Amino acid sequence: MLPTLPEALDGLAITHLSDLHLGKLLTPAQLPRIIEEANSLGGDMTAVTGDLVDLKLKRVLDPLIEALGALSAPLGVYLVLGNHDYLDHAPRLIGALREAGLNLLVNERRQLECEGCMIELAGIDYAHKKTELARLVRQTLPPGGRTGNGPLRILLSHHPDAYDAARRRGVRLTLSGHTHGGQVNLTNQRGRKGSVGWGSLAFQYPGGLYRRGSDYLHVTTGLGSWFPMRVKCPAEIALLTLRHGEPAAEGEMSHP
Repeated sequence: MLPTLPEALDGLAITHLSDLHLGKLLTPAQLPRIIEEANSLGGDMTAVTGDLVDLKLKRVLDPLIEALGALSAPLGVYLVLGNHDYLDHAPRLIGALREAGLNLLVNERRQLECEGCMIELAGIDYAHKKTELARLVRQTLPPGGRTGNGPLRILLSHHPDAYDAARRRGVRLTLSGHTHGGQVNLTNQRGRKGSVGWGSLAFQYPGGLYRRGSDYLHVTTGLGSWFPMRVKCPAEIALLTLRHGEPAAEGEMSHP
């Protein structure tokens, strides 16, 4: 629930997928089903928040570009890069994404119009340190956005630690991946505190939906894997629906 969301944007739906890690564990043969399921959700916008490939680029580049090009949404499909995208021939990957006309955002922002309202969508590059993520947020987004009179600001950042800096720049919704939800958990994601497992030990925002004030962060558990095991942390494609109204009690919230 977003009190500053224009009523005309009530019901705006965003399909969020991340961390394909296309390679040995998630293979090109699995891509058509993923694309079909993502498109079937019917989101107004699709966000892909990084780690498109795993370790080697050459064998997966062509099917990756074809699959991403098959994603569709009325307001567009937008991508950012993750740390694994820099492990092997990153300039080639970036060039192929640009050449294919895909909306790759590397410290860039776009102005979108929906139902007579403006949406300012930004995407930042990957950084490991929180201070560097904050610098990229400041570099990409000018001050503003706190009064609710400007455009709805949405940020795509592979690393969820950009959330706090994004809030200070008036971003109402940050979409991230990177954590895989920990992949192996002792408890599932239900409940106020979210999952307990490797992710909760390693990351400030391990997975799920978080809120501070009227600003939200969604960290998807992603589609791919670091290793061939997921325990109480299934892969996912998420659909987020924005609603106008006052939010519930403040705090961290897991997936509904």
